[in-house]
Amino acid sequence: MRDPEALALEENLSPKGLSSGRQMLIFSGKQESTDLALMVEAFGQEDRSAWDAARIRDALVVEAGVDPSVAGEIAFEVESDIMRHGRERVTTAIIREMVNVKLFFRGLDAKLADHSRLGLPVYDLESMMLNPNRENSNTSHNPESINLSVAEMILKEYA
Repeated sequence: MRDPEALALEENLSPKGLSSGRQMLIFSGKQESTDLALMVEAFGQEDRSAWDAARIRDALVVEAGVDPSVAGEIAFEVESDIMRHGRERVTTAIIREMVNVKLFFRGLDAKLADHSRLGLPVYDLESMMLNPNRENSNTSHNPESINLSVAEMILKEYA
């Protein structure tokens, strides 16, 4: 018999629902854009919570507009995959990627685009931090220019 408390997931996403493709929903609330830019809740905490496949279902419905019954099926499949491999802990980033694979295999490309995460591989970020940007000779290599380069890459990915 499966114990729902057996798995814990490390909470890396904001409960405010930060997601790609839905920025208008974020800014339509009462939140401050400064708070969103800081992402303190999203990455500043290492909370753990008990496993709950309903959170996957709910995230798919809210973030990507997936039909609740399909979202429930995907949540069940992801939960089954994790249980089958005997993992006791799993990060939300891994869960998101597993869900994205399910969306991909179901041909739900528009939903996949809305549910996908934007970001950079660690290697690319380290390269930006260690090597000056040669595209613009007017910029010095400092934290501000690195921040600008990261922002440019992420916004290009979003576009």
